[in-house]
Amino acid sequence: MEDHSIELPAVESPPTPPAPRAPRLRMALGAIALYFLIQAGVGFVVGMVFMIVQIATTGVHDPKIALHDPNVRTMLLLIILPLSCLLSVFVFRKGYRNSWRIPGAGGLAVRPIPAAQFSMQVLLGLGTAIVGGMLTYLLSRGHPVGQDISQLMQQTSLPMKVGLGLIVVSVVPLAEEILFRGILLPALMRHMPVALAVGIDASLFAAIHLPDLGWKPQGLLALGLVGLVCCWRRLKTGSVYSAVAVHAGNNLLAMVMLIAAGHH
Repeated sequence: MEDHSIELPAVESPPTPPAPRAPRLRMALGAIALYFLIQAGVGFVVGMVFMIVQIATTGVHDPKIALHDPNVRTMLLLIILPLSCLLSVFVFRKGYRNSWRIPGAGGLAVRPIPAAQFSMQVLLGLGTAIVGGMLTYLLSRGHPVGQDISQLMQQTSLPMKVGLGLIVVSVVPLAEEILFRGILLPALMRHMPVALAVGIDASLFAAIHLPDLGWKPQGLLALGLVGLVCCWRRLKTGSVYSAVAVHAGNNLLAMVMLIAAGHH
């Protein structure tokens, strides 16, 4: 009797997914540089479009004159900030898609947290802002120390203040926390003890804001405190969204005070 067995085609095993790409220090420093390059690039494009539109619609030969109006400068920021922040998040997501949700030193820890926990982190951010404000007041001996965006908000209209405030408490903390606590912190932790990594991360976070402070170092301690608390919550909860919430709460208090002061 003949054997009529049928040979089935060999089934190829599915391809092995790529290993998670843990943040590395050189790439993390490159990401910081890229973040500012994206801001500069978006600002340049938006500025060029603005000048072309101004020349075409008003016939003004020097469209920079319009930039003397605080509302115009704020309007441009309302376009530049969200575009550059969201573009940065998109680039980071593409570069670290396999380690996006991994906690600890192996990934960015971009993992959702419960709404109640997020709210508690916002409250912690508010408390951090109060302590930071007191430290800045003592170091500056009562002299005002604010970022450039704070000075601009004092001169602009209420709707512009509110719009800018919403951006400063939402997309800005998201982009900066993914960069500093999602990418830089775990990259540092691969080369040094956690405490030292946290200290360097918080110091760099404060240092990049020094130009916005008008090069006044009295505000660095408050920003460093925010960085420390954000690092702590990111590591404690295993999610960078905890750091985003702390950062948002810190910015929220500053924005509310600026809006309230200008309104009265």
